Amino acid sequence: MKKNNYFLDYLALFSVFCLSLLFFAYFGFDPLIQQIIILAVAVFYILWGIIHHKLAGDYHPKVLGEYAAVAFFGAALVLVLLNRI
Repeated sequence: MKKNNYFLDYLALFSVFCLSLLFFAYFGFDPLIQQIIILAVAVFYILWGIIHHKLAGDYHPKVLGEYAAVAFFGAALVLVLLNRI
């Protein structure tokens, strides 16, 4: 049985999330740019999930749905909170 090492995959995901938080804070004066950052991270998350599972060899169309649902609800939550504050 082959043991897969996904350290670099998750390091890339973690790095993009941290970098997006920094950009989000830096552009705190411009809600439009913050919304673009949120949507870009959501799209990145979906693409990351597809690539990750294709490389692992366990991709199924349901994976796209799961990652898209998480990205959609996460982005929607942040956008709603951003527009309420």
